[in-house]
Formats: sequence, structure tokens, C-alpha cells
Amino acid sequence: MNLLFNRGRGESAGLGLAKQAVLVAAAFFAAIALVCSMLVLVPNAQAAPNAGNGEVTESLTDEGATGEAGESSQPSLTTTSTTENKPEGQGESSEGGQAEPTTSATASPVNWADNYATKLEFISGGTVLDENSMPKGKVYKGSEFKLKYYWAVGDHEKPKPGDLLIIDLPNWLNVRIHKLDFTAGEYKTCDIGYDEEGKNAAKRIVCRFTDAVVGKNSLNLRGDIEFDVAAVVVEKAEEISWGPHKVDGYYYRTGEKGGPVGKYIHPADKNVKSGDFTKTGKWSFAYNYPNNGDPYVQYVWEVVIPADKIGQSNTFTVEDTFTNVEFEDPFTGEKVSLPQYVAPATQGQVTIARRTGAAAEKGYWKTYDNSVCKGDGDYVHAEIPCADRVAFVDSATLAVTNGSGNKGEVVTVEGVTGGTKSPWEKNNKINITVKNPIADSAYLVEFFSVIPAAKLDSLNNDSPKHKNTATVNGTIPVVSNEVRPHVKVGGHSYGDPNKADLIIRKKLDGPDGVISDKDRFDIRYTINGKEGTCTTSVAQPCWIKNIDKDAKVTVEEPAVTGSQFKWEPGVFAGERNKGKDILIDGNKASIEALQAGERVVLTVTNSYAKATGSLLIKKDVQGLADKKLLKDEIVVDYICVPAGQPTDNVPPERVKVPTNGDVKEIKGIPVGHECLVQENVSSAEVGEKYGINVTYSPEGGKVTIKQGQGENDSNLVTITNKYTLNAAPIFLKKVVTGERPEGLNDDTEFTVKYQCDNDSADGKVKANQPTELKLKAKGDPVTGPEFPLDTKCKVVDEAKDKPKFEDFNFTAELGGEITVSNDAEASTLVVTNTFKKDEAKLRVTKAVSGDAGALAGEKEFTFKYTCGADTGELKVKGNGFAETEKTFPVGTECTVEELGVEPDGSAQIHNHILTVTPEVVQRVVVGKDEGAKYTNNYAVKKGKFGVAKKAEGEN
Repeated sequence: MNLLFNRGRGESAGLGLAKQAVLVAAAFFAAIALVCSMLVLVPNAQAAPNAGNGEVTESLTDEGATGEAGESSQPSLTTTSTTENKPEGQGESSEGGQAEPTTSATASPVNWADNYATKLEFISGGTVLDENSMPKGKVYKGSEFKLKYYWAVGDHEKPKPGDLLIIDLPNWLNVRIHKLDFTAGEYKTCDIGYDEEGKNAAKRIVCRFTDAVVGKNSLNLRGDIEFDVAAVVVEKAEEISWGPHKVDGYYYRTGEKGGPVGKYIHPADKNVKSGDFTKTGKWSFAYNYPNNGDPYVQYVWEVVIPADKIGQSNTFTVEDTFTNVEFEDPFTGEKVSLPQYVAPATQGQVTIARRTGAAAEKGYWKTYDNSVCKGDGDYVHAEIPCADRVAFVDSATLAVTNGSGNKGEVVTVEGVTGGTKSPWEKNNKINITVKNPIADSAYLVEFFSVIPAAKLDSLNNDSPKHKNTATVNGTIPVVSNEVRPHVKVGGHSYGDPNKADLIIRKKLDGPDGVISDKDRFDIRYTINGKEGTCTTSVAQPCWIKNIDKDAKVTVEEPAVTGSQFKWEPGVFAGERNKGKDILIDGNKASIEALQAGERVVLTVTNSYAKATGSLLIKKDVQGLADKKLLKDEIVVDYICVPAGQPTDNVPPERVKVPTNGDVKEIKGIPVGHECLVQENVSSAEVGEKYGINVTYSPEGGKVTIKQGQGENDSNLVTITNKYTLNAAPIFLKKVVTGERPEGLNDDTEFTVKYQCDNDSADGKVKANQPTELKLKAKGDPVTGPEFPLDTKCKVVDEAKDKPKFEDFNFTAELGGEITVSNDAEASTLVVTNTFKKDEAKLRVTKAVSGDAGALAGEKEFTFKYTCGADTGELKVKGNGFAETEKTFPVGTECTVEELGVEPDGSAQIHNHILTVTPEVVQRVVVGKDEGAKYTNNYAVKKGKFGVAKKAEGEN
């Protein structure tokens, strides 16, 4: 097998030697591969730590740690290839596919990734994530994922042996490898390769096609490459590429585009500035001591002395005398006592640590000797101080050795044995004394104990708890927890040889990590027809003693009740009855004849799972006339947690719910869980014209799950969306033009009436009812009520006499109809008032009187007028009037003169004397008086005669 390890330009000799060493290892594993007819991978990448939940069992320092995160899992890089099953003679040649390549294998290899890549999957927690996946939280350094790259030759040119499929990882992912060989599939072998600069070995996978591709139909050459990756610290995560395919795994996991990968921030340990002495313990691990010797179970104990307990003391002593673990044999009832000893020094190292000052209040008990507390360690990244390692017991010499953080403390330890150079003495007492403790400092003392494990069952969770108490300077610390030693003792004892015993044991089969809430189970039995009952449990079986020989026995377990879990019927298994058959029928067992002196053991196994129910979600739509505006589905988020547990930090699940009223059912939710449902309101929007009011039934969208679909809609959350047209205000504006009368100013008010075809949003203005509003002459828009969008509004009237100005009037242009929208200008009604001065006609009235009679009445008189710049004539018959055709602004002064009043003028009547009153020329004001009024009086001319006497003759 040829491995691809190209040495980059400028590469150091040390790097080259390292690669040569890798090549030697590769050759070794290649030989294994040839023997096993397998292809192998030789990696050159350091395993990334497990990102899990960070809960690992480890010591305060790196020494003696019982497993750093990630070591328990064995990630692998596997590739698989498939060919279709063909009839004999088919599938082994290139017939039907591309012709066999004839290029020599020594030619430059071709990277076919861009051509053969068909699909790329990003897998987190066993689930393939895509753009529709709910975000599951942040990505930290060491977070683990799987990548699966699918390939197929298809219609492309067939690869030749030595050709490549190269996978380059994005900046935020490294190959995660714990071991040095991997299965690589039938057609190719994969190595960890270097990039063009000979760097980043953990960033590239190079898969080389083998001779197995020769003679294969190219249409059937396909497979996949799957391997584990771990996140590394970057500022901006890139997409993952596979040929033309791109997957944004970071976004699918976090919901954030191109975000950072940081270090996991470990929370600080408990504040030990003040408080009580405490002692805690936990199961450490099991081992045989010495190698291949007796089995033991080990516990780690930690005693904390708070800073305020140190005070001005110049010494403190921690002393523990381990007590035996005592319990009762559940089968025999006998008392059992297991001794507890100080653990061998090679298995558990006594350590003293210190947190001083601020570190006592907020700090870690991990010491600075631990890799997580130095360099680029995760605890360094948290910027929370670690503890100083004061002293420890050397596992070889048993000597107390000062740690790097020792500041003059003098530590003595008594009772520890079992170093690499000394035998282990089974001592049950340990004494640790610290002199010269540092003021304002808290101390932690860590030590270990063991219990013989020959009679322990680590899977028995019903075993008694182990509680151990140490003293500090004679004071008993508060014990904050109890540790299960997982005790389970087997044994046999036989009673009356002429009688028989029946023992009914219980086994439980449930999901990993799920503890049953039911520990005792009812059993019904009959002995020779006589009924009886008893209870059984994993820890305490049902034991029926002294049964007559040859008795007929039946045993039945009824259905399990009183549990939140879903229980399958129990299944019996018989263990012994001196060769006599035990008839088993599920949860029933029968024995025809018990044999004397026999103990019959029946085991009934119950399988259980969390009882589940369905969360039901229904959508109710109101107020939307056109249902076509709705999408077929809305997006709903829900969170289901155990009752009473907060939901703040729980990522929601996302589902789509039909909008036609059909119920969405989400199955498999544990009974008793509380589910909170929240609609993604943006998915229910139907455009800017409508607003949505969301309500939930029950209130708050919260239900407690009952089994199945619940009772009386107890598991149902109804989301009601009431749609209302969004509202916007209307505006009204007054525009004043024309001549401005005296007294008209910006504050002058005009009264208009408008109406709209919808009620206002506040309901105060009713549809199609005129509503009065006052507008000021200044012209600033007045904001009216809000109306639903698309409402039609118009001004329908304006008061003509409000306001009123002397000698002026106005005409009102009410404007057109507007449609209410979010555009203020388009939603403005404009009323324009054009002012104009009042106008009137000049009137001349003629009256005649006197002796002319009808002659004067029929006569036509002529008047000349001058009104401003205008002049003209009017003709008026006697006892009549005439008006100018033209109007003049009210207040215009006019001069009127009657023509033809001169002698022999047109106004004269023969043999009459004309008198014009009041005057021939008059001055009048248009619109202010009644015009010019003339009266012509005609009087007949009268003569005089005289009588003259002429006398002739002589007086």
C-alpha cells in the first residue's frame, strides 16, 4: 500500500524524521492489512478531548487520573464500498461502464473528489443535521461530531489504482483518532495526509484507490467515508466542503453563521471562604490488587477545611477510621460485614491542596500541576484560579513530598502503605497533619479507601449506601453525601430436608441510566389451591419456606401499577427443581410437584420504559376572511422537561403544525413531563396589512403530559391566531388660497366633516357616519383616528358660515377619496378654501312724477356710470330700474350721472319743465346702499297775459 505523506517545502529535518517514523508504522500496519485482506489507515493526528458534558472521574492532579474525557470512547474512521450483486460473469468487467484506464500507475494520481462526491452528512449525537434542524447549543473546543462523505463514480471516468479522493477539513475541525489502524473499505485505503506545505496533518484525509477497482463496472463503484472529528478553537467557523457540496455544520448545530469555537468554561468549585467542614466521597474504580490478585472497589474521599476555620491556627489534623460496610444477605438474611481499608498508595495518592484569598471564594480544586490548569488548559481559559498543590504521598517511597505550591507547610501522613517498593498493610486508619497553614486559605485533603469486591455487584442500585465520617481536630465534618458500595451477596442455606422452599427473584430491564420508580412488586401464588401473596424486589426476593413436598404450586405476577413508567408483563424463568419441569407461560409459572429438600428459584423479569404520552398541538385561525393568505403550516417550538425543572437552558424542538385545524401529534414524551408550546409568530404572518394576536389554551401553552393522548384534551395545546387588519391614522389638512380677508390668521378654525367605510380602530368613529373635525388655517395636518389599512375615507362637507368674514366668501374643494395605508402623505385628506371678496351690481332706479303722465313713464332715460376704472351707460324707463351686467366688489364707489337733462336733452319733454332729484350726479357704494335713485318731475309750462287799456279820444 502506497501512503501519501508528501514532505513540504522548507520542512525541518525533525519533521521529516517524524514522518519517516510514521511511514515505518504505516508499513507495519500495511502488512497486517494484507494478511487480513483489509485496508488500513496510519494517522498522524492527536486525539481531541471528549466534549461531552465534562463530567469525568479524575484526581486533583494529572497523576492517578482515572480517565480523561474522551478515553472511554473509541472513535474510528471507516469507509465502506458497495457493488450490486450481479449474475455470474457480470460486474467484474468494464462492460456497461467506462473503459478500463490504460494509464500507468506511475502517472500522477488524479484527485476525483470534485467528480465523485455525491453527498456530505454532518452528524451530531447520532443525528444528521441540516438547515431545518433545531440548534442544539454552542460548539466548544473538543466538541465531537461525525462526517460522512458519499462517493460514486457514475458516468465519470473510472479511477485507476493510485488515484485519490482527498478530503480537506474546515478550519474548525480536526480528525479525532485514538488508535493507529482503521478499516478503509474494499476499493481504497485512507491515510492522514499533509497539505501542500507539509502541515496540518489532522486537516486532510487522503484516500487512495487500490487494485480492487480493476475489472469493476464503474457504474457500481460507490461507497462512503466516515470518521470522527473534534472542534478546535477558531474565531470564525467555515463551511464543510466535499466536491461541489457544502454543509454548514456549525450553523446547523448552533443556529449561528460563521461564529467562534471557544473553550468550555468550567464553573468554579464551591465557595470555601467560610462554612462548615465537609467530607464527600464517590466511587473511584475497581481493580485487582496486586495484579491478578483479589478484587477491590475503591472510593475517593475529600475533606475540605474552609478558610475561616484555619484562622490563626498553626496546625490541623484530619483523621479517619474506616468502618466496615454492613448489610443483610437478601437471600439468607445473614448479617454480612465487609472491612474497609486505606487504599494502596499505588492506587490512590494522598494529596493536600490549597486555595488562598480570592481563589477560596471563586476557584477550582484542580491544582496547577494538572494540565487543565496550565498552558492552554481549559481551566486557564476560564480565568478562574486553580489550587496550589501543597504536598502528596509518593506512590513509590511513601514519603510526603512537597508540591509546587508549598509555602512552608509541613505535612505528615500516617497509615498509608502499599507503595511500589513496600507491601500493603490492610490498615483502616489514616492521619494527615498540616503544620504552618497559610492564613486566609482553605485546604482540601484527598485520600482513598477500598472494600473487598468479591461479594459486590456494581450493577445493584438497591444496595445499602456507605457513609464514612472523618474528623478535623476532633470535630466531625458535615457529610454531604453517601456512597453506594453496591453490595450484593450470594449464598445458600437449606432448611428442613422434608420441606421445600420457593424463592421468587426480581430482575428489571430498563433503559440505560433510567432508574425505576418501582422497587417492590406483588406476587400471587397458590400452594395446593391455597392462595397467598408476597412481594419481591431486586434487593429482597419473595421467599416462601417450608412448603410440603409434592405440593402443586402456581405463581403469577399481576400487572404493575402505581408507576410513571410503562411496564411490560413480567416473564418468568425457572432456575432449578431437581430435574422437574417448571411450566412457564409469560407472567405465570406452575410446578406440578415440589421435591423435598429443594429450593426452587424463579426469576421474573420486567421490562420497563418511561410511560409516554403525546403532545397535541392544534391551530385555530380567526378573523381572516381570505384563508388563501395562510401558509399550509406554521412553525411551533416546544420544550418538554420533567415537572418542576426550569426550561431556561433547554433548547426547544421545532415542528410544523397544519393551519387547517388538523392536530399535530408528537409522540413519546414521558408521562408527567411539562411541555411548553410557543408559536413562531413570523411563520403565521400573512402580510403587513394584518396583525396577529396569539393566545393559548391552556393559558401560557403549558400542559402536563398524561399517557397516550391524555383525557379530555389534557395533552392538547390550541394556538389561536386572531387576525386583525393593521391600522394607521388618517390626516386632514386645510389649505387657504385667494384673497385673505381681514381677521383671517393661522389660528382661524374651519369645520369639516369626513366619513370612512370602516369603524376606527378604537371604535369611536363608526363606519359611514360623518364625523366633525376642526382644521386651522395654518395648514398643519391634523391626525385623525386610526383605521384598518385599506379603509376608504373622504371629506363630505364643510360649514360655509364658519368662519364668516365681512364682504368675503370662500369656495371649498373637499378633495378626493383616500385609502388608508402606512404612507402618511397618501393617507392625508386635503380641503382647499379659496377666499374671494363679495360682489354686487350697480343699480339705477328711475321714478317720474309731475304733469307728463304716461308720456314720462314710457320715456327711456340714459345714465352714465363710472365704477373705479370701469365706465358705462344704463338705460332705464320711467318708474323702472336697470343693473349693470358686470358685478363689482362690494364697497366699490361709483359716480352716476343722468344724461340728457340739459335743455332740449333726451330727458326733456316738450312744454314741460324738468326737475331731477336728488341730484343729476350721484355717488354710491356698491353693495352698501340701494344704488342711484333718480326722480324726474315734469311740470307744464304756464304763460302770463295782461289787459291793457288803450283810450283814444279826449278825456
